[in-house]
Parts: sequence; C-alpha cells; structure tokens
Amino acid sequence: MLNWVQVQLPLRFAFRDLALLILLIRALPPDADRLALFAGGLLGLHVLRAVYAALVVYVNRHRKMPVVTRNIDLSEGLAGADRMAAARRELRHYLLGPDTPGPQERFNAAVAALIGDPGPAAAASPAPAAAAAPACG
Repeated sequence: MLNWVQVQLPLRFAFRDLALLILLIRALPPDADRLALFAGGLLGLHVLRAVYAALVVYVNRHRKMPVVTRNIDLSEGLAGADRMAAARRELRHYLLGPDTPGPQERFNAAVAALIGDPGPAAAASPAPAAAAAPACG
C-alpha cells in the first residue's frame, strides 16, 4: 500500500520500524531497557544496511580495470595489421558472392532466370505482357 501512495523505500523502513516499536511496547510489559536494546538493534541494522549500500556503490564505480590489465597494451600503439582481414574478405566473397553487381541486381537476375524472363528488354514491349495475362471471367 505504501508503494501505491509513492512512499519511497527508506520511509517505508522507518514506518515498519516504528510499527515494530509500537507493537513491542503494547505486547510486552513496559521495560525501558528492552525497548532501548530493540531500538538500538534496529538502528544498528540500518547502519549496517547503509554501509553495505555505500560499499556496493564504491565497488561498482571502481570496478573498471585499467586498459593494461585487460591484456591490451596501448603504450606502443596497436601492433601490426589485422591478420584475418584477407580470410574474412575471401569468406565474404564465398558466402555472399562478388561485390558487383549488387545483391538486388543478382536477385532480379536469379528471379528472371527462374521464370524465364529474358530481361528488361521484354518489359519494354507491352504486347507480350498483355498476351501473357490470364483471362478472368
């Protein structure tokens, strides 16, 4: 319910602890020593939680290691050229075909070869296209 009224987490903890203290006062006989011990325990718990949260923030901010410890030494620049560049170009040519003509032109040519279309010259004459259309009716 406290989340529904937009009460944030630390205030929810305070409400919960206050409710625990009121429950302790009503449930047990009034004893100042026990009440002080319980309140001190709750306070200690919040201090421990705050120290843990601060430690998490500190570790997350300082987690990134220097570049040298990531096995990349940039003090002398990058050593040599890419040794796999030629193999990647060869694999790309093998898998995707040559760079020219482009993929769209190769696709159009493959579709034209499958349907038996001689090419763009046949599309210029409207008579065969009209004759090839099936009659609906």
